[in-house]
Amino acid sequence: MKHNDTILYKWIDFFSVVSVVSMFFWYYNSFEGGAFIYLFEYGLLLLIMFCIYISTLIFIIYRVLNGKGKMMFLSKVFHVSFAVLLLTTTIYNSELFKSAVIIKAIMVDDLYSYTLVFRTDGGVTTEINGMFGYTETINGKYHLSDSLIIFDIQPYDKGFLKDTMLIDPSSNALYMYKDSNGQFIKKKDWLSNFDIIEMSQY
Repeated sequence: MKHNDTILYKWIDFFSVVSVVSMFFWYYNSFEGGAFIYLFEYGLLLLIMFCIYISTLIFIIYRVLNGKGKMMFLSKVFHVSFAVLLLTTTIYNSELFKSAVIIKAIMVDDLYSYTLVFRTDGGVTTEINGMFGYTETINGKYHLSDSLIIFDIQPYDKGFLKDTMLIDPSSNALYMYKDSNGQFIKKKDWLSNFDIIEMSQY
């Protein structure tokens, strides 16, 4: 192997590792709700890392297809590992291995939308979407008692969601608040209820 090729492969390994690690941390922050915020703060740097990532990936694929990629072991390990991570998390977060949805309801305020997704296995998630592409998912547990949803593990801070919610199919709403007599207030108002957008027989 030529000396120049050896130097080239070392640089490819270096840029592959740096770009893949950068993409990994940016991807990881998507689960913490901050991927797009980081994109606005470090947009130029992330763009450079993304271009390097794509360039090294194309170079490696080209070399491998031409039987000249044996020396780029580190590059191949990092790129393949990241590809496997993307594929695995995409499948895991898809509906493929999740139980059926019983109720899906949404509430929107000035900055965020909150979507509650209740499933047949007793799992519930709060999917939060906000400005600048902010996303976050919080998991919890619940069980049903007649027309009541009782949270065993709340999918959000207790100051926001109450321990119990009322399902009211007639108004397509989930109500959270009670009056002084302990009865649910069946009145749609700002931030007082979730609007049901999907419901099967529960």
